[in-house]
Amino acid sequence: QLAGTALGDLIIGKSGNSSLVNVNSSTVVSGDIKIYSGNLTINNNITSSDTGSDILFQSTSNIDINATVTTSGISILTINASGNVNDGSNGIFTGKIISNKLLLSGSGNVNLDSTTNNISILSAGTSGSRVGNLLFLNSGAFSVGSVGSNNGIFTSGTISIASLSGDLSVSQNINTQNTSTSALILNAGQSTSPGTSTGGNINFSGGASITLGTNGRASFYSGSVSGSSGLTAIVGSGSNRFRYNSDESSSNYALALGTGIHAIYRERPSLTIVADDKTVTYGTSPSLTTTVNGLQNGDTVAQTLSTVASVAVGGSKSSSNNYTAGTHTLTASSAVERLGYLIGSYNQGTLTVNRKNVTASY
Repeated sequence: QLAGTALGDLIIGKSGNSSLVNVNSSTVVSGDIKIYSGNLTINNNITSSDTGSDILFQSTSNIDINATVTTSGISILTINASGNVNDGSNGIFTGKIISNKLLLSGSGNVNLDSTTNNISILSAGTSGSRVGNLLFLNSGAFSVGSVGSNNGIFTSGTISIASLSGDLSVSQNINTQNTSTSALILNAGQSTSPGTSTGGNINFSGGASITLGTNGRASFYSGSVSGSSGLTAIVGSGSNRFRYNSDESSSNYALALGTGIHAIYRERPSLTIVADDKTVTYGTSPSLTTTVNGLQNGDTVAQTLSTVASVAVGGSKSSSNNYTAGTHTLTASSAVERLGYLIGSYNQGTLTVNRKNVTASY
């Protein structure tokens, strides 16, 4: 049982300790806090109050965080568990993490989904020592980066990382060995609804890469196309792996996701479909086409439209069923998109039929 207030560092146990440790009363320490345990349960608030003082939880079993764990300034909270790490509640207390930097290690699964978590930088696992499944939710903007000498995120299982609001920035590699359709999920602005481009974007920088298990899928939920730095390049311009007007719970697109990396934006870009102007000589049938304006991320017409627009020709025909000389209105309609775009408008074009020269012979 651990409770109280102390000056200086606080160290409980030593590496390899398998004894149960419970924190049942508020604990405030000005220096570093290190707790080595078997099962570790945080049932009351624990704080390292000085800037630069770190907290380490190292468990040979499970860690349950049922109250607030706080570091100050630019400090690091390190959580290392052979078992599972979860947040929950205990009476009037609810588990959450407040720390500039959070480092996760150990082979267990991590489920830290408190809506009031507040960190700036997250790192987890290494290529040689991966965490299991990782789920982390932050209340505001944060980044996947470097914590101490640890860079990026490495897991054997699934990864789901989200901000409720604000940007999710990735400056270090994310690597999972998972092969499922939920191998990797990044979500910036999870509390914002589809159709709203604000609320948070995913931004890649520093040459960060994404690695998935064979045939795994990565789904990156972001706000706007223009506000999401580096996302098009990570997914691949023109790859047919972009969707719009959607989020993690609403898929407002008809073309299903496949394997590999996909970007899904809350923004709903608008398309304008234009009936192309044509000029023919009387007696010649025009080849009617359209142009689609407003496509994003290298999307092509073939990728975007499951049904291309039809074009109707206005005006009259001659008795021989040819369009009469002069001008005719071209009207496009009835296109069907499948990626989540809005077909905002159709613009008319003009068919010009020139007279056919006829040479009379006697």
